[in-house]
Amino acid sequence: FLLVRGDISGVQQFIYTITSKKALVNLRGRSFFLELLSHHVAERLIEELRLTRANILFVGGGGFEIIAYNTPEAVEKVEDYMKKVNEWLYEKFGVSLYMAWGCVPLPGKALGERELLEEKVKELHEMIERRKIRREYAPKVFEPVEIRGDECEICRRRNGREREEVTACDVCWRFINTGKTLKGGGETMIMRMPEGEEGDIEVVDGVYRVIKEEKKDIKFKAEQDPKILRHVYKINTFEPSPYLYAMSPSEKGSFEDISENGKFSLGTLRMDVDNLGRAFRKMESLTFYSSLSRFLNLFFKYWLIPLCEKDVIVVYSGGDDLFMVGRWEDVVKSAERIKDAFELFTGGNMGLSGGVFISDDHFPLYRMAENAGEAEHMAKNVDGKDAFCFNLTEGVKWEEWKKLREVVDILEGLRKDLGNTFIYNIYTILRKWHERKKKGETPWRLLPYLAYVVGRRETAKWKEDEKKWNAWCRLKKILIPDFWDKNAMELMNKLYIAFMYHVLKTREENTTKEE
Repeated sequence: FLLVRGDISGVQQFIYTITSKKALVNLRGRSFFLELLSHHVAERLIEELRLTRANILFVGGGGFEIIAYNTPEAVEKVEDYMKKVNEWLYEKFGVSLYMAWGCVPLPGKALGERELLEEKVKELHEMIERRKIRREYAPKVFEPVEIRGDECEICRRRNGREREEVTACDVCWRFINTGKTLKGGGETMIMRMPEGEEGDIEVVDGVYRVIKEEKKDIKFKAEQDPKILRHVYKINTFEPSPYLYAMSPSEKGSFEDISENGKFSLGTLRMDVDNLGRAFRKMESLTFYSSLSRFLNLFFKYWLIPLCEKDVIVVYSGGDDLFMVGRWEDVVKSAERIKDAFELFTGGNMGLSGGVFISDDHFPLYRMAENAGEAEHMAKNVDGKDAFCFNLTEGVKWEEWKKLREVVDILEGLRKDLGNTFIYNIYTILRKWHERKKKGETPWRLLPYLAYVVGRRETAKWKEDEKKWNAWCRLKKILIPDFWDKNAMELMNKLYIAFMYHVLKTREENTTKEE
């Protein structure tokens, strides 16, 4: 056999380094293009090799794997087509995108011998990593490039021209139009057009059309030529046709729409499965490898969308990670649901870590992505992972985060009785507590002051309301824990995060009311 793999290099730069001009629709178009690129190349390779979809082990997360027959002709066809792919990518996007690829012979006995299979997969991955470093088109970088038109306000490359409210190059403008078409709910299909016909998206040697609510058109063409059905993809559906893209149902077209022109802050979330490489290295067979990849892709492409709040925009989701933007509290709630669902989906055998960064709607997109990535990295630094980081504070285990959310709920219920002054005073003390612990200092001197502030706020009237009094007693026990309770003292070190959450929420609500 021949094991073939392709992996897109430069995804982060391609998606996240655009400017904020038409950013949301552009992001939709770009992330969709990357998904379509992987599917298209995998489909075209099995066509060139005269194989079927059964030979595709996996497509998603910016890559694909195929098992084919091992002959010199097969290797030559793969090399020729992948060269064509990268020449097209260089022509359209310069050095920002490259599809690294590799193929290794796979002896039949490797299908039954775990050690030999792992050795061959490792060899394939090393080959791809070398190609990412030494890209085959490197000499073309020094060839003269035709520069015409104005600078594109989105990708900062040349060849831009005046469009609707923005100066954009042809490539970025096509992404914007694709993003607009993908916006909103409804059944959406993607069809590869027959040769000679026009479409919405060009991918190497194919052209695709985005079709919404046009089932009759699809059925008519399929009846005329059954081969067309092979090239139809459906979005957000689990019908037999391949699922391709996790598309949010939101009709919001810009960050300003999501934030309602600055009334609400934006939250940017990035999440990633923990130790996935380790899980793949323990593969028992190609079946295990293919099944794990497919089911993870199924979760992040299909099951993810119903878990998100209505106006949360899924910018990218596939393989084992995701990137989404929305009102910050909606994003946090979505992250919590995704974590709970993922735990059920995997039986608790795989961890999921992520981080949220909060900003206004004018914050540069690439900085939003960088800071969310840094928050995710802070979560990944927690021992054992399966953690979450809120707004660049520190990584906490999901179990700890649930306890912090309970504190937020208590504060929400007692907000009118406690008053903003009390909450801000406690937040200030807890911040000092955290900062001193971080420096390795002993923060115990803050405990008497904390007990004094808490004690002064208590009112006998609260005893008349049993629910309110129980909530206050619970909060008081958390703020002034038993010194010998290790878990309570550990939570004490992170309590400032819960108060920060509440302060941000209260501040935003007060601003909205004033307007």
